[in-house]
Amino acid sequence: MDTLRHTISNDANTGGHMDLKVGNTVRYVGKSDSEIDWGYHHYDDPKQRLLLGNTYLVESIEIVSSHPRLSLIGVKGHFHISLFEVAKGCIRQAQPLQ
Repeated sequence: MDTLRHTISNDANTGGHMDLKVGNTVRYVGKSDSEIDWGYHHYDDPKQRLLLGNTYLVESIEIVSSHPRLSLIGVKGHFHISLFEVAKGCIRQAQPLQ
């Protein structure tokens, strides 16, 4: 899949949608520890592989059992789309976690 329109709940700024394409730059915005532990257990743990606020390039977008997940260039694993926003403005890139 090359493009995905993801519905974002409680987001008046984007009209409730995030349009995402392979090659887009996304910013990891994270979720609380309890949300990660409760609802994202079938994805890779972003706290072990991603830096909060860092930007990443989308390598692929997949839908698995109606759940959207992203692969990022240079990062092993698959992550839920709601952990990210499309990056605008300043791009921040630190060394990826190993």
